[in-house]
Amino acid sequence: MLYGNFSLDLYGTGKEKTTTAELLNAFRQGDSSGENYLTELLVHFARYLMIASSHNCLLPANLQGLWNGSYEPPWQCQYTININTQMNYWFTEKANLSQCHLPVLNLVKLLAENGRATARKLYGARGFCAHHNTNVWGCTAPEGIFDASPCWVMGGAWMCLHLYEHYIYTEDLGFLREAFPIMREALRFFEDYLYELPNGLLVTGPVVSPENTYRSSIGETGALTMGTAMDSAVLRQLAKSCLDSMHVLDIQNEEDENILKNMLDRLPPLMIGEDGRLLEWMEDYEEIEPGHRHISHLYALHPGNEITPEAKDYFEAAKKTLRTRLSHGGGHTGWSRAWLGCFAARLWDGEALRGHVGQLLKKCIQDNLLDVHPPFQIDGNFGIAEAILEGIVQCRTQKVILLPALPEEWKDGSLKGYILQGNTRFDMDWENGKPVRLSLTPLVSKSNIQTSNKTYQLTWKTEVREVVCRAGETIELKWCHPHWD
Repeated sequence: MLYGNFSLDLYGTGKEKTTTAELLNAFRQGDSSGENYLTELLVHFARYLMIASSHNCLLPANLQGLWNGSYEPPWQCQYTININTQMNYWFTEKANLSQCHLPVLNLVKLLAENGRATARKLYGARGFCAHHNTNVWGCTAPEGIFDASPCWVMGGAWMCLHLYEHYIYTEDLGFLREAFPIMREALRFFEDYLYELPNGLLVTGPVVSPENTYRSSIGETGALTMGTAMDSAVLRQLAKSCLDSMHVLDIQNEEDENILKNMLDRLPPLMIGEDGRLLEWMEDYEEIEPGHRHISHLYALHPGNEITPEAKDYFEAAKKTLRTRLSHGGGHTGWSRAWLGCFAARLWDGEALRGHVGQLLKKCIQDNLLDVHPPFQIDGNFGIAEAILEGIVQCRTQKVILLPALPEEWKDGSLKGYILQGNTRFDMDWENGKPVRLSLTPLVSKSNIQTSNKTYQLTWKTEVREVVCRAGETIELKWCHPHWD
């Protein structure tokens, strides 16, 4: 039942002619006739893997999901929370797998419990924190080699963003009441931890930007710094999520509200270097490995939501950052190739998105469709599903962008059972790159029986229409360019 609640059809051929392994091999040899089918299969397979490894489970999917075949697996088959665990769950809500997101709450509860002692003992701070790795016991202490993020303190904060993500899709007030105190506690740590610069800005540090290194202007090689682009972007998003939660839950606490707003005002903004790229560190350092697999300074583009086409300077800087990273060999691991696909979707570049899907199929997918880092690591399977879906629909609260990064090869297709933010089912058929039939059905959360209407702003290129719909009722639309019927 859960698997059948969603479908994506790109009208690909070859699905009945041969095996998946044979289709993959043909594609790798230059035969693109099965490409669309393989693309949609990546999404369906990701949904299967998510259901199998995270439905009715106490803890979320780890680096190998449930498919670890070794007594001593790579990276101990743990949770790496400086992107990999988060990437597993980027697509779950929109792919109608909200129930599979729930085990993340259990892991965050463990992190909060253990992270209080870590925050107090290591940093003399309130709240809780977690570093870049954890496990089934919720370990929050630093571990690992120096440049692989042991000094990175953002793991708990980033994981908390998944709690708010679950709420904005489901509108489950009961869940938010349980999640908000944990989110707030994660920020409480940063009230004590952030360092005030002479100019009044509040920065993290000393920290690293996962898992990258730099060369300073005097030739020194290092990883530690004060205030990275990713850290500030995560904290801005979490602070805004807490403020929004207070409003939704009608929490009247002026002191807390002022603390959060003050933090927001004093976090460093995104910065652009002299060459037009986004800065990863507060100083314009030279990267030791310019094709590095982590692209942390583009967090605000994806999974964050600060960098949009409306923020033109940042949008162009993100494009240049990505071009530079790719020109030096970026995307050489499965999960990083999937992240590149997500960036391409958010930059509304359909051909680049198709290229990243193709590179994943050619270089980072085994014949059984499981992703390789290498070695095997499941986040690429989940991350590429997110990239493909973001190319078809992007939802920012009530704004729904249709076909924002659609390659020519996907010009005809059908999407059923997609979930918009605000707990609304969305179905769409498109032809020749244009939406032709759409339907919206607002759903009812068990803990938030809605009586008010919902309004969505549907956008395709320059065409915009506001649609008002009521919970439980389906609104069906046809697109007749340049007007709606």
